[in-house]
Amino acid sequence: MSGVTKEQRMQSWNVNFLVGRKCVAGVYQRGNLLNVGQVAKELSLCLTFKVPDATWESALLDTASQRLIVLDFQNQQPLPTPQGNDIKDYSYVFHIATCSKDAHTLTDQCIQRPSLPNKGFDPRYLEIGKQCLDERLSLVPLRRIMAVKRRTTSASPLSRSPSPAKANLSHSPSPTRSDEPIPRTVISVDEARPYINDFRSNVLANQRCCAISGKGKSWVTDGGVGPGIKAAHIIPQLHWNTFPVDDDRAIASLSDISLLKRAWISTWETANGIPMLSHLHKCFNARLISIHPNTHIIRAFVNYDVITDFHGQKAILARNINQQALQHHWDMCCLENTPLWSLPYPPTALGDIPDLGGPSSYSIPQGDPSKARSTQAPDTQVSDSKVTDSQSSLPNLYNASYATAHPFSPPPSEPASGECMRWYGKDQSRADEPSKQGCINEGNIRDSVENEDVPSQPRNRHVVWRQGSRIIEDAGEAQQLQEEGWLLEVIYNEENDRGRSSEKRRCVATEQYTEDDGHVQCRDGGKRQRLDTY
Repeated sequence: MSGVTKEQRMQSWNVNFLVGRKCVAGVYQRGNLLNVGQVAKELSLCLTFKVPDATWESALLDTASQRLIVLDFQNQQPLPTPQGNDIKDYSYVFHIATCSKDAHTLTDQCIQRPSLPNKGFDPRYLEIGKQCLDERLSLVPLRRIMAVKRRTTSASPLSRSPSPAKANLSHSPSPTRSDEPIPRTVISVDEARPYINDFRSNVLANQRCCAISGKGKSWVTDGGVGPGIKAAHIIPQLHWNTFPVDDDRAIASLSDISLLKRAWISTWETANGIPMLSHLHKCFNARLISIHPNTHIIRAFVNYDVITDFHGQKAILARNINQQALQHHWDMCCLENTPLWSLPYPPTALGDIPDLGGPSSYSIPQGDPSKARSTQAPDTQVSDSKVTDSQSSLPNLYNASYATAHPFSPPPSEPASGECMRWYGKDQSRADEPSKQGCINEGNIRDSVENEDVPSQPRNRHVVWRQGSRIIEDAGEAQQLQEEGWLLEVIYNEENDRGRSSEKRRCVATEQYTEDDGHVQCRDGGKRQRLDTY
């Protein structure tokens, strides 16, 4: 279900919100479930408008009936549900608060039509099934890694004897590869293992039926839950770094190891888990259905008959369920389903880089945004979910598309007469003098790459460090990270002078193993080391 596209989600909208003639957002309203206050909060979370000034308030105008609905967060009146297969259109406008007449048109003096909004930027948002690719977070152990380890250690009685390398791995106490760097100040593998292994049993002991359908009670006395019941994470384990760390829904800063550890542990606590039937679990993970954090009312975000039967019903939840986690999932469903997917993010969200040495958490503003707008100057962009300038960060930092390649070897055919090419670090760059540290001239590139036994000249040696796939050139930064507990690997030093890891890899060419010298015979007749892989 995670493959549901944005366009497919939009097909369920039966209430559209327009700016001019363009639809910028929409919701699936059924049974008068959504009230005006909830719609106001949802639009404020998902869209960022330029507000004229404090005397203007956000409103929806039904041009057919000339009825104006002020987007008041406290308004508990239901938003009218369209009849049958009808689709209701509302124009998003600004209305001057001092005007109190009943009927309105788009040409009234008390009505101002906004320009197209931006998509609301929320630092908590991550794509479905994707994790933050920041190098400081990507190495924390997850269930998928441990599952691979469990399959590795279960040997079939019919299988042949494993190789020494595999045997050593099977008896390793660590659920990950012995040489895999783990940011131990966030969570160690040994400390993480009990949380991961006990999550399912703890969740199913806490509640013995599906939270949405109420089904799944076992027919066996004291038999727990029946087959087909899953222990669902409210906030997915892949999104652990977005877990709220306080009552203000703040998320941990990437520089605060203690808060990151708290967030990781919270993701695997019982309070972040609810039992669900497997097909409803898939819909829950796909952000098609959610549970309101305060009322515990179930909401189907799309017109899918598998989940609409439960729309408007109250979920069955244990008393210790984390309300902040439910709020997080509800907000992510709104961000996934409500705004027009093609709207751009605000320019400030695209340009600001997070200050990792600043605040210890990214705060999500609370309260009525209409009050906050009163302090804004005319034509100032505002969004309830948007963080302050010092706390905002790049959307692609939390997006699966954010990745940077760091090749460790230069391309042999790279032209560089009289210049030298630096291939480590974030970007390739040229230096003016071939003797500059970290560079080798063109004449040495091919020999350096092809000949395993030729050392580089002392003047070319340059120490860099690797953190995951991130290359660190600054010694001060590397020292600071090591003092904080991050495990760095020296990849360019006296023993290895070509920017490659000292870890050996198997030759990928066509191989013919020889028994006399433990080398691999390649196609060209040369010999390369025979290397075991894990």
